[in-house]
Amino acid sequence: MPIVKYMYRYNNCYSTVYCDEYAVLKETRCGYWIAPLTRYTAIEDFVEEERKRYMSKTAKNRYARERKVDAICDFIKRKQHQLEHLRNEADAILVAVREARSILHNDTKGVLYERADT
Repeated sequence: MPIVKYMYRYNNCYSTVYCDEYAVLKETRCGYWIAPLTRYTAIEDFVEEERKRYMSKTAKNRYARERKVDAICDFIKRKQHQLEHLRNEADAILVAVREARSILHNDTKGVLYERADT
């Protein structure tokens, strides 16, 4: 089966950004069947069922893109969204820590207790 098309998706591992490439195995009227390309993967290995992924042509958020420029723009949007969620979670954690300190201060009334480890 000749590979006629590639798809791209950017990811990161800590601060390193890298581009995953996907081979289009089959194009249907509504989408694509894709499989990851790696330097260790032979073309024959693409038929492994667990490595295949269906991707709709009309979905707002696609898993991979035909152009690297679109893929990097999607990566930036995903990471901005992730960062927004992390900031909200960090804010909630700060409020919880303040409340816990307030409870500790009110319960001990200035007396410091040693914590018993269980």
